[in-house]
Amino acid sequence: MKEVEIELFGPYSLIEDKEPSIFSVPLGKQQGIYLWTIPFENKYLTYYVGKTGKSFISRNLEHIRNYYSGKYTLYDPKEFAKGKKIRLWNGMWKKDAKDLQVKLSYQRRHDELGPITDAFLNLLQVFLIPIGGNDYRIRQRLEAAISFRLRDHDGAIGGFQDDGVRYSPRWPSEPKIKAKMKTELLLGLGGELIF
Repeated sequence: MKEVEIELFGPYSLIEDKEPSIFSVPLGKQQGIYLWTIPFENKYLTYYVGKTGKSFISRNLEHIRNYYSGKYTLYDPKEFAKGKKIRLWNGMWKKDAKDLQVKLSYQRRHDELGPITDAFLNLLQVFLIPIGGNDYRIRQRLEAAISFRLRDHDGAIGGFQDDGVRYSPRWPSEPKIKAKMKTELLLGLGGELIF
């Protein structure tokens, strides 16, 4: 079985003028896995695991645009900072994205939700795992393995993961990879991961 070491870098801010930011560090131009987290109990609680074959900067800018356009679910920032998810906006996914009344509802609430979006994004701290080149499938598998590890936890760690996010884990025909994640900062992660 192939063995690799996974090194995480961060935390970085998603806000350009809040240093260190993914927009100002050289790693921001690389590809790989990124984890959105919040400070929690003197460590970090992971909310979202993503992958990108683009730069971390480009992919996270897409996410930011989707928040400000109402596409993504928005949670109460004060409660989110405590590890609790209280929805303030459901987001415009799938059929909702085509529903005129949902779009108009977001437009009516834009002045209210804009500052809340600012506060929400300001909470997020991003950790990066650079995996470049043509390693698309490795990125997919590692993204899935990290997410599933988090979801398998009880309490705040597992409960902080959103439902409905699709991941692509290892296919039975693919050889397993054993990874050692070197981190003590991220709750629920660290140690050995087979993907």
